[in-house]
Amino acid sequence: MGKNEEQLTDLVHDYAYSSIEKFYNETEIMPFRIQVDNEATRISFWDSKNESKTRKNYMYTSNIMKGGFQAIDKFNLAHQNEKNIIKVLHLDGIVALSKWKSVLNEYLLKNNLINYVDEIGITSYLEWWQGSEHLFDIITMIKKEYGLNSSVSETSNMFTMNETNLSGDLENSQHEKNEYSEVPVSATQITMINSMMEAASKASPNYQTGIYWWEPAWLLTNGKISWTTKEGIVYCESNNQQNQKLFMTGNT
Repeated sequence: MGKNEEQLTDLVHDYAYSSIEKFYNETEIMPFRIQVDNEATRISFWDSKNESKTRKNYMYTSNIMKGGFQAIDKFNLAHQNEKNIIKVLHLDGIVALSKWKSVLNEYLLKNNLINYVDEIGITSYLEWWQGSEHLFDIITMIKKEYGLNSSVSETSNMFTMNETNLSGDLENSQHEKNEYSEVPVSATQITMINSMMEAASKASPNYQTGIYWWEPAWLLTNGKISWTTKEGIVYCESNNQQNQKLFMTGNT
């Protein structure tokens, strides 16, 4: 039986709370930061019976996510947590600054998540984006416009570039599309990661910034690639084996 919006919100709340409680009880570790979603977009949730009206409805998605944020608040209160768990809204990898602001206005202001969210999680892939300078601009804009700090919730280097300076420091991190190196170079990947961390640190000098390496399933597993399934391979084109082995040998 399908669930209406209120029922689904309650389920998200209950699942989130029980998950945090279970983790804490079994590990005795108090979480520091929790994101309630992964790459939210305006079409994360919709009513299949009424898709035309709800498919592009930010409020529908926002209300459901509130259940997760409220669960974290409830946990903090129940455990009298002196350092409240940081609540993160993780948005999809939007490129244009104007689009970032448009989506954030919908979620944070129009649909009131500004009263629940402590931090914005950013998806950032420098080889697909416009380099680390653009990441700096996004973090700076979010802090200025909404008073919220940001962190890179998702990043990875599936490829390396032909030239190191195409993925280098903050001022020289631009590159053209598809300039991928046939032979991966660990120094290039290291430079790219460092430039990303530099951008985040410079944009938020007084905040505990960092990056979260993502998509571990894109690595080779038993000779297979992507998520080791046909669906996974369709989702992401198979990556250069040498590039993946480079990561697995600890060179990046």
